[in-house]
Amino acid sequence: MNQAYTIATSTQISVAGVDVSGIDDAFFARSTAGKGGDEEEFFAQGAESKAVVSDDRKAMQKKVDAALVKTIAATDLMKSYLNAKFSLTRGQCPHEMVF
Repeated sequence: MNQAYTIATSTQISVAGVDVSGIDDAFFARSTAGKGGDEEEFFAQGAESKAVVSDDRKAMQKKVDAALVKTIAATDLMKSYLNAKFSLTRGQCPHEMVF
């Protein structure tokens, strides 16, 4: 998500129980397959050049999510806080708010 659409808060969630030992910079690297070449090859690929998420990434995401959901559920009102819709009205300045 673009940082311009987020508002920083002082609310914290402990991530001590999350195992991220298998995640490093290479985990987030994009595939270079299909890069380069000429214009005709690019347009010939069309919709079939859609990125596919590997099963390893899906498994890692489920593992991290499960640990975070467990922590969020253990914290009072955290789930409803994270699900709440946030909006500003006229005269409210997000930089002056404290959460």
